[in-house]
Order: sequence, then C-alpha cells, then structure tokens
Amino acid sequence: MQIHEITRLLEERKATLAVLLCHVNADPDAVCSAYAFSKLIQQLRPSLKTEIATPQGPSRLSKFLLAAVPAKFTTDPDIEKADVIVLLDTNTIQQLGDWSERVKASKAALIVIDHHASHPETEQRATLTVADEKASSASEIVYRLFKEAEVKPAIEMACIKGYAQKERSCLINCRLNLGFFEHTVNNFAGR
Repeated sequence: MQIHEITRLLEERKATLAVLLCHVNADPDAVCSAYAFSKLIQQLRPSLKTEIATPQGPSRLSKFLLAAVPAKFTTDPDIEKADVIVLLDTNTIQQLGDWSERVKASKAALIVIDHHASHPETEQRATLTVADEKASSASEIVYRLFKEAEVKPAIEMACIKGYAQKERSCLINCRLNLGFFEHTVNNFAGR
C-alpha cells in the first residue's frame, strides 16, 4: 500500500516539515490534491507541519475554488528546511519555475504524486513516486490514498472526489454546497 510507504518515509526522516508544491499557475487538480494530501498526512502525523505553495500562485479557476476551501498557500515555502518535499500534479522539477533550483539543491526526501508520465530527471531525484498514468487526476490518486489509510475526507474536501472524477461542475457545486454549509453552521452558531 502506497500510503504505508509514505508514512514510513516520513518516520524514517523524522519529518517535522513537509512542503507540498504544485506547478506554476496551479490548476484545480494541483490545488485540490495538495490541500487534500496535506489534510491526510496531518491526520496520520498530527505533529507534522505542512506548507502548500505554488510558484506564481494558483490559476484563476483555482482561485475561484479556493474561495470555498480553507486551504492556505504560502508564497515563500521553506524548501531549505523541509524534511520532505511533495510534488503534486507536477511531473518535472522544471514546472516549479524559480523554485526548481532550490528543490534540486535540497537534501529533503522527494515524493512525487502524479497522473502524468514520469520525467527521467524527476525519477532520478525522487525518493518515492506514487504515479498512475491511467488515473484521471492527481486528486484521484490522493483520494485512493485516503481509502488505503481508511481515513474519511472532511466535508471541505468534497471537491477532490468530484474533481478526481473529472466533473467540472463539481467546482461550482462544491463552492455552492460549501457556502451553504458554512452559512448554515454560522447561523446555527449565532455568528
């Protein structure tokens, strides 16, 4: 099971910081898979600090999605202090733009989670690759990791299953449903 390989690597490295990176102009698949993966590893290793980042920020469509998902992205990830770096929906280090040289120079373990064909340079640098070219998205792969770990995704991650199934309408429905849920909870709480 791939989730066990990931957790074993985190334990071997005595990881305290995992930096999750998406490609330049990150699309909804990159954003959803990074956010969901951060939540999964935080449930499995609560003491692990995670940072999510995308060089030059997320795409316009991803920003729309992020208005409904409480994901926090940093503009300056601590790549040099990371124990583990995870590339999501990113099959080449070059897709990291200005950050690519920092990742190449890092001594951190590198995990690649992707649904694209692996790049030879990335394969050489990667400590662990979780890839499936038959998967529709990186989100689908992350969703499978939740299932392997027997962890149920929280409601705010409903987008990953829908996006994993390539339902573009999920982006809009997810935002509307989450907005309604948040509104209901806030009204119930008297906010």
